[in-house]
Amino acid sequence: MLELRRGLLYNIKKYWSLFVISLALTSGFGFLLHTTINGTLLADDRFVMNHGEQSERVAALSIPSIEVKAMVFGVGVDEDNRIEAPRVRSNVGWFQEGEEKGLARFLVGHSPGVFDGLRYLEEGEVVTFHKDGWIENYEVVGISVKYRDDINMTNELLGADLVLMTCFGERVGDDYVQRLIIYAKKL
Repeated sequence: MLELRRGLLYNIKKYWSLFVISLALTSGFGFLLHTTINGTLLADDRFVMNHGEQSERVAALSIPSIEVKAMVFGVGVDEDNRIEAPRVRSNVGWFQEGEEKGLARFLVGHSPGVFDGLRYLEEGEVVTFHKDGWIENYEVVGISVKYRDDINMTNELLGADLVLMTCFGERVGDDYVQRLIIYAKKL
């Protein structure tokens, strides 16, 4: 009986994505089938809506070495002209204005939260960005810890293709005084 259950669970996992795809195609819902991260199907923007964020999901991020699989939402700047963090700790924020000026893709996330494991990332490891059916892989080429007040965002976004940033170090009041910054180049 146990073997029958294991076999059944294996077949359910194996054929689940085929079922979801056929359901989406034949039922006319069209709300599935958008992005997969390491085999995990994520619903598209129309299904996820804004998932607690200020904007709709625009992409997804995976970092296999530290087991990150996250939805990415657009973020802007706050009233103090600082880049906003995503509202939900398990999501990643994408500040797109830098890219419009020819700078690196810039992603922010919480620690504690989605970027807890970022401190364990090492040079040479791969970060994958998923958007609209295409995938871009980046290799980590640099890691830096800087005091929040010493960061010049334009300088941080020069010379890399992707920059990830999260809180780090000592907490003072409601914020951390340092930032962990990961620099990556497109493969």
